[in-house]
Amino acid sequence: MKKMFLAVLILAAGISFTACTRPVAETTAVGTATGDPETKTIGAGGGTLALLDGRLELTVPAGAIASDNITLSAQPITNTAFGGLGTAYRLEPDGATFDKPVTLMFKAGAEDLAKVSIEGMGMAFQDAEGYWKRLPGAAFDAAAKTLTVTTDHFTDYAPVAVTLLQPLAQTVKPGEAVELELSNCYPVRVSTDPDDWRGYRCDNYFGVDESAKEWFVNGITGGDGAVGTINGISDSARYIAPGEPPSPSTVNASVKLTNGSGAEAQNVELFSQITISEPGDFKGAITIDWQFSGLNFVITINDATLTLKDDGIDETNYTLSGTATISPSSFTYGGNVYTLSEAAEKAFSDEYGFKVRKLPEPAVRWGYGEMWTYESGGSPFGVVVNFGTKTGTGCGFVDVPIAGLDDLDGQYTMSCMEPSYGGTAVWEFTKQ
Repeated sequence: MKKMFLAVLILAAGISFTACTRPVAETTAVGTATGDPETKTIGAGGGTLALLDGRLELTVPAGAIASDNITLSAQPITNTAFGGLGTAYRLEPDGATFDKPVTLMFKAGAEDLAKVSIEGMGMAFQDAEGYWKRLPGAAFDAAAKTLTVTTDHFTDYAPVAVTLLQPLAQTVKPGEAVELELSNCYPVRVSTDPDDWRGYRCDNYFGVDESAKEWFVNGITGGDGAVGTINGISDSARYIAPGEPPSPSTVNASVKLTNGSGAEAQNVELFSQITISEPGDFKGAITIDWQFSGLNFVITINDATLTLKDDGIDETNYTLSGTATISPSSFTYGGNVYTLSEAAEKAFSDEYGFKVRKLPEPAVRWGYGEMWTYESGGSPFGVVVNFGTKTGTGCGFVDVPIAGLDDLDGQYTMSCMEPSYGGTAVWEFTKQ
């Protein structure tokens, strides 16, 4: 049975993490099973377990197992590693050690290579404390799109990106700019300190030890007027979208650099997918049933639109926009009749207003805040609607589970605000 860990979140306000200032390495929760284990019985003569998904192959050399035959297994699990790429794997017996190193060969797929070239990938394992540690000495085959490492023990293993170009994906309007920045998920220079290989939250560790060499848009150095232009200095760049959406509307911003030094040095290419588009990615409706000072108000947003703001390894952020309508238009309170003194409809746009968490399971987090003014005999009465997916006495934001990343429908009761304040919300979206 794997031990459960609490993720340690280290926040430092006002600090820009560069190659000279590293945040503290963090733990994560262990992954959860996403499929059945595959097994093979191997003895002193060694053997190979090639998984059916084609992504991982384990080779045990002769003499690695001193005892009689043992059954080895590999089970697909959610990838909670920093910079995790696709599926992770639980290798068992957990804690098993070998007299000779076991070889793990990972084959990258198209989704992996859309983020980073094979030379920028690595294999990490989760230790007993919950830290992810990258295995040094990876060998790469660019033609076969594989990386190979060796290990002397079994636990949870995950393919990872060592360095990323953030954001991984973003949608912008024609003519808008995107700020791109290199970020480390794992240290990139050789160190004698084994803890130096521990993973960090990729979005907390901006800046790398190496300066970027060349910046491209769709393979064009510096881009052009049709696909957008890019201008980079050191470990950051600015992409400016063209005046009209190109065809196809998604372009590939990329950078080439040398990652690591000495025997570990690799020529790496990193990618960011930028979509130039006007419409939102999801359209739908939101209904908020809100309690305020013992009165009931309903906010409806029938033209709710979610437009992709940025996409990362762990979460996707959307701008939430639409037209909010409040009812009733009048009510009685304290013996006075109050009537809405402003338009019953309000247009709004909230950047990062709708967040989709990807790990360990799909979930959303969002909120809506607005004040509506009613009046009676010149006396104003402000109705504050401040709904969010919150819970507990402190009303901290929480995630609401969803069926999948393309199925964002849900509902939530904001119980921490009841009985004098509080409410429920129901939302449904259709992918465009």
